[in-house]
Amino acid sequence: MEILRHIIQKLKNEENNNRKWLRDNFELASDDKFTAVAINDKYFKLFPGPEFSTFIYRGQVSFHNPCVSNIFRNNRNHSERFIALLQLCEFSYLLKNHPIVLDVQKLKIDNKVMKLDYEGMAQHYGLLTELLDFTSDLDIALFFATNNYDEYKDVYMPVMDKSRIGVLYKYNYAFDFSSNYINPNHEAIGLQPLPRPGFQKTYSYRLKNKNNLNNQKYIETIMFQHDPVVSIYYSGKYESGKKLFPYDPIDSKTKLIKNSKIFSIRAFDSVYENNHSLSRSHIINKLQAHGISVEDTLVFEFTKDELSEIQTHWDAEKINFLAKIGIRLSYYADINES
Repeated sequence: MEILRHIIQKLKNEENNNRKWLRDNFELASDDKFTAVAINDKYFKLFPGPEFSTFIYRGQVSFHNPCVSNIFRNNRNHSERFIALLQLCEFSYLLKNHPIVLDVQKLKIDNKVMKLDYEGMAQHYGLLTELLDFTSDLDIALFFATNNYDEYKDVYMPVMDKSRIGVLYKYNYAFDFSSNYINPNHEAIGLQPLPRPGFQKTYSYRLKNKNNLNNQKYIETIMFQHDPVVSIYYSGKYESGKKLFPYDPIDSKTKLIKNSKIFSIRAFDSVYENNHSLSRSHIINKLQAHGISVEDTLVFEFTKDELSEIQTHWDAEKINFLAKIGIRLSYYADINES
């Protein structure tokens, strides 16, 4: 098994060579910018840098086989997955009244509005989804590959056990997209109204039930033995994860959703419409067996104090958000030009 420091040096050399070629041939945006890219006639997304990168990465402190999306882990049954979808739906409804979301939706570039990724944002706040996180930043992937999350202390700790095996996934998403552009497996989450996806320069990879990341096309699995020196370095670089998980008032609200035993009827109806292999009454009985009830009223809303706190936070951060957006202008030649 190759030494971790050698793996890192090899990958960084590869990245530097690719960046040099791109710089010599294109005028690149700063790696800290999120480039506005039209995805159709109506929407644009804010793609994380580096611009025109070929690979994105995912780091894990341990190798798992199979490696599956968190909604399918621990042998979750149909009822448990249905509850997870209820949580995701309530989160999406809540965000539609979020002051930052409402403001960002007013932003227009080339008469297009920003495509929001509610599922991608939910993934970053601990809700269960079909998505696996990737990042365009190798160092960020290496942080997650070498620092383990302690759920009880709510902090990332450097892995010090040299005998433990970690893994880095290297995904040639550019090649995958070129061969499967109609229905690609990945999506750029990028800059969003909630801060975590942007700070982590995130892409997502959708992994359906019974699919294993270790068997997917165009993804290289790089296993390594942990090196405490490397783990400590990345812990310091990202301040034990604080630089990747900035303060966000929505976090406490998301925890309420995760721990709730009550959901709205509109969330139930929305989830049931797309997941009705069983009868409505049968699913309700299954939910009741898990202590879950469905109510006619809205369950999760922002209080006036919460809205005020979020607005105050956004007033201070909005200028920084807008400064991160890069726009690449295109020139369309007149076919009648001589």
